[in-house]
Amino acid sequence: MNLVIVRNESAIHAFKLAEDFADFRALVELCYEGTMAWYGPSSTMSAPDRKCEEERLARAQKFATDKVEFYIDQYKEQFAFEVYGWWIEHGKSY
Repeated sequence: MNLVIVRNESAIHAFKLAEDFADFRALVELCYEGTMAWYGPSSTMSAPDRKCEEERLARAQKFATDKVEFYIDQYKEQFAFEVYGWWIEHGKSY
């Protein structure tokens, strides 16, 4: 997946493109990897801003979870199988 799109604040367009083409793998990657690139920690934050960084991470994780749940409701097994495959590949167990 091309995270440049996400880092350039075009995540909405990336999600829309993946939705239009029913590219479930791209949607999974956008939900997990892209969201972290979009919301992820800023390299310019100083030590006192760690709480802010933690809040950004929490928002990213909630956004990813909400998007995954939305896509599972919308696309059912087709999307769920891609999610499970991504989890296995990345050693996740949710």
